[in-house]
Amino acid sequence: MRIYITVLSICCIMNTNTSLGFSISKPIADKPGIIKLSNNLSASDFIKLTAKDFSLITGKKMNLWNRLSFSFLKMRMKHDLKKNPDLKVNDYYAKNGKKHLSVWWIVGIGVVILLLIILITAVSVIHP
Repeated sequence: MRIYITVLSICCIMNTNTSLGFSISKPIADKPGIIKLSNNLSASDFIKLTAKDFSLITGKKMNLWNRLSFSFLKMRMKHDLKKNPDLKVNDYYAKNGKKHLSVWWIVGIGVVILLLIILITAVSVIHP
């Protein structure tokens, strides 16, 4: 019974911990030293960008998930850049698309199923 109450209270805390705040940000791509995004941006220039520079260029604040995704994208693009030194960002997206999302969905569903199995076995051990 305590486990049910604990899980329920954690769910309630997580659901009420949302924020409806917003922020207004303006792109400052005219700042010297920061490249402008274009259709023919080379991958070698893109992998030199930091998450902070990219958020300044786009004018949108990046959260933790976006920064991690940006870092993994740069790593994958760097590996493809070794095979094709003249790679453009548009060519990379045309070739690869968004296939990496399906892998993350599978991993996420697997983690949820694993947590459910652990929860069910813990409850069955406590209340035989």
